[in-house]
Amino acid sequence: MITFTSPAHAGRAGVLLALLLGSGSLLAQSFQDLGSVPPYGNATGSAPLSPKFVSADGSVVAGTAGSAGSDGHAGFFFPPANGAQAFVWTQDTGSFGLGVVDPYPLASGFTPVASGANAVSADGSTVVGVSVYQDANSNKACIPFVWTANAGMQFIGAFDSTAPAVGSATDVSADGSVVVGYCSTASGKVHPFRWTQDGGMIDLALDPDVNSYATAVSADGSVVVGVEAGTLHDFFVWTQDAGTTRISVPPGTFSIGSAYVSGDGSTLAGVTEDNNGSQRVRWTADSGLEIVPEYSGDNVSSEEGAAVAGLSYDGSALIESFTANVGGQIFNTHSYRWTDCGDLQTLGFLELGGNRATTTAENLSADGQIIVGTSAGQAFIWSVTDGIWPLQSILNDVYGLGPQLTGWSLRDARAISADGLTIVGTGTFGGASGHAWIAQLPFVFN
Repeated sequence: MITFTSPAHAGRAGVLLALLLGSGSLLAQSFQDLGSVPPYGNATGSAPLSPKFVSADGSVVAGTAGSAGSDGHAGFFFPPANGAQAFVWTQDTGSFGLGVVDPYPLASGFTPVASGANAVSADGSTVVGVSVYQDANSNKACIPFVWTANAGMQFIGAFDSTAPAVGSATDVSADGSVVVGYCSTASGKVHPFRWTQDGGMIDLALDPDVNSYATAVSADGSVVVGVEAGTLHDFFVWTQDAGTTRISVPPGTFSIGSAYVSGDGSTLAGVTEDNNGSQRVRWTADSGLEIVPEYSGDNVSSEEGAAVAGLSYDGSALIESFTANVGGQIFNTHSYRWTDCGDLQTLGFLELGGNRATTTAENLSADGQIIVGTSAGQAFIWSVTDGIWPLQSILNDVYGLGPQLTGWSLRDARAISADGLTIVGTGTFGGASGHAWIAQLPFVFN
């Protein structure tokens, strides 16, 4: 028996269920454990899976088994811990580790110790990330990798082949043909790159004496965005026609976060930090750089530690999380959705002991209508029409997955497919933490 906690959910699910049954077939829906992957190297047991990326149709999941780094995005400034390894899940294969590029292709004396996934292509064919090595003195070296089912894990190059590298592949185009990231040079500086099978690794740096990083690429691979981290901190955009263009940020900025790009390549988004706190910025070729308005509800005086979590495919919507400063006191994390129509919607909170707890947005669907994340220690789903709900309740009440959820407590939702029909995350099962899950749905929650 299905119990509906919301009349709107009950009505919508009932109509859809009737339509599906009336057509003679019920579309597939499922919830399942993603399984386990052993740690890389000589460690025993299993490493907890951190699913972070999902293909556009939800058929391929990628992430890191073990510690992916303090920001959960392996490779970008925070390489995965020893013993971690990138993994892939498909319905046919289950979860399996991708290993490490072995042996280390550059300097001698380094032993492979870990790998981490940073992105999966929209078509699911390609995973990119970082392969990590360590010498006898515990010095680390990192190189970018590309993985496909046919070729396995491959090293894609370095700007300096004579010394230990600092590098990572951070993103990949929709068909897997273009990879972007960063790698150290002979001068010791880190430069951004764009890689293709035919063209190899191309240096995108504006200034050879400044560390800079490519962090994202458009779906067709034609637009690359990233950050410069010199005396001044700026974003950059690269296109085939114009090359690399610096996007100057507001004066007084002393730190910037990763740059995001919309799937269609039209929009860059990121976060800057100055003495007054954090602010979101958005850039398009037509409008230039603009500051996204701050959230001013709930007596919030300023935002601290803000982070953009994603952009819709056309760049019209972005999601962001921040820690609220209320009268000089730091309170819980808020998240909101902003659109280029000027709408700024707080995602709200789930309740914890009668109090509002933190809400952290993690990912959104391609159309920007569905958002997933964690609030009050629970995975949540948010839609433009229904607002925020505990994902576990929605999977039970709307999708009838209660029996498959027995024993589970869904702690966070980390990614959603472009079509909004597949969600992945982590939780506890039977009271034990460290379990990863995937929910595949027959219709969009909206």
